[in-house]
Amino acid sequence: MAATIPNTARMTDDAYPDLAAFMIARAMAEAFQDEPDQSLPKPLAAILRQMETWKHYGQDAA
Repeated sequence: MAATIPNTARMTDDAYPDLAAFMIARAMAEAFQDEPDQSLPKPLAAILRQMETWKHYGQDAA
């Protein structure tokens, strides 16, 4: 019996359009935690601030 590949296109239909950017920003922020003397890049800080305005999945930003 052959293995089937799931349709991953459907898995992201209901996700925020900036989900990939958020995931990258989160990973970068964790990397920057190891360098406390170095400031976050402005684009990264903007993405993290935007994340704070999201209430819950599926709702508009406050």
